[in-house]
Amino acid sequence: MGGMIPSMRLASTFCAALLLAGCLHAPVPHVVATAGAGAPAPATFRVAGRPEAPDSLGEAVSAALATQGWRPAAAGAPAEYLVVASYGDRPARVGAFVPGPDGGDPQWMAERIPPRPWNVFKRGRRALSLVVLDAATGRELRRTTATLDYWRGSDPEALRRLAGSAAASLSAPD
Repeated sequence: MGGMIPSMRLASTFCAALLLAGCLHAPVPHVVATAGAGAPAPATFRVAGRPEAPDSLGEAVSAALATQGWRPAAAGAPAEYLVVASYGDRPARVGAFVPGPDGGDPQWMAERIPPRPWNVFKRGRRALSLVVLDAATGRELRRTTATLDYWRGSDPEALRRLAGSAAASLSAPD
């Protein structure tokens, strides 16, 4: 019976290590919607954000678009595209029900996560939406939203990961 205790300790240590490793991985953003007439070709752009957005929003979006081949417009020079960025952070138990494209039937942009009695931790959902407008006409060319579910706590890299996923989906073919 003496050999059983060390093997049980080893097994429990191994299980605890697996659980801890699963909790420590960085969550991957999920692109929930991409709509538009097709992927615009990478060109010059200018980022516009909402006043209440974090200061780093424009920087994160610009850096992510640059990795996809887009170029920031030089100061004073016209941009081919205006990229409107909006960022939000809300409880995961709240959904987002929005009108469909072109005024169509409403749809769930992000379904709510139902409450679970055994879950005492607060979950949240961060979302980054990018809308690409033709700078000359103001016509919407492409829209995408990336979401990231998280447990309570701050994640300084969340905005960068969201921007990377959203920017990649802007350039992806339909």
